[in-house]
Amino acid sequence: MKQHNSDNVSFNGGASENASANHHDFHTSPLDSRGNFVAHHNTLPDDAVLTFEGRNNRVVIDGSVPLTGLKAHFLGDNGQLVIGSSDQGLNIEVVVAENANVVIGENVATDGALTINTVPEARVAIGSGCYFRTEASIDADAAASLDASSANVVTIEDRVLVTGSATQFRAGAHVGAGSVLEMTPIIDEAIPEASLVRGLPATVVRKASWSREHLPRG
Repeated sequence: MKQHNSDNVSFNGGASENASANHHDFHTSPLDSRGNFVAHHNTLPDDAVLTFEGRNNRVVIDGSVPLTGLKAHFLGDNGQLVIGSSDQGLNIEVVVAENANVVIGENVATDGALTINTVPEARVAIGSGCYFRTEASIDADAAASLDASSANVVTIEDRVLVTGSATQFRAGAHVGAGSVLEMTPIIDEAIPEASLVRGLPATVVRKASWSREHLPRG
């Protein structure tokens, strides 16, 4: 742990002298006297960088996750990042604003980098079994959305496949379970479940189904 000043604390992954197991078999690494902590099952990589500017923020990594280059920056108080267990590779960079909540389900995988940006009170949820085959970004800021009425919420339900081109999810995006986003640069609206979506604006082409076992390589 490296403390820059009284308002900003950074933590690099690796073993902590203060780590201890609780009833969830988590190793909890308290970072400071302001209630910021990390709980994990021996899964925090040595290159993880977590930065806390406020109080009572938490990171929970459940189970074994092959994380690569995890970076999380907490801008205020009471932010939360939860990552479910997985045997898939996951490369994420997250900015968690005050009272924002980011939840990544089990067995989520990324081939490229996944970046997530939030604003205060924002909610980002990525369901289990999602696969990002390209670089993707999530911006849960309604001010940047084309729909001024959008809440600061992005929801990607279970088993969504993102492939073909980099994709940006904006506030108001809600992608139904089992959908395939193919060559879709921007998603900022509701997508029905099990839909094949292409183009700009995002257009539902037909019903879709997919499995990792039958995806082409590359």
